[in-house]
Amino acid sequence: MAEAAGKGMDDAVRGIRDRLMIELERLDALGEFVAAVELDTAIRILNRRLGDEPGPEASLFPG
Repeated sequence: MAEAAGKGMDDAVRGIRDRLMIELERLDALGEFVAAVELDTAIRILNRRLGDEPGPEASLFPG
């Protein structure tokens, strides 16, 4: 039961992370660099929490 709840939580976090990636692209397109960098950091934290290792194309900012 706890494992199923954990999977649901991961799915929810993954969905939020995916939405943040869309918003990151929008901020970048608007030239909101500082806000985009902060959002990129949040996405990286969620990626680590989820154990996801995206390729370099997944982030607009290296490092």
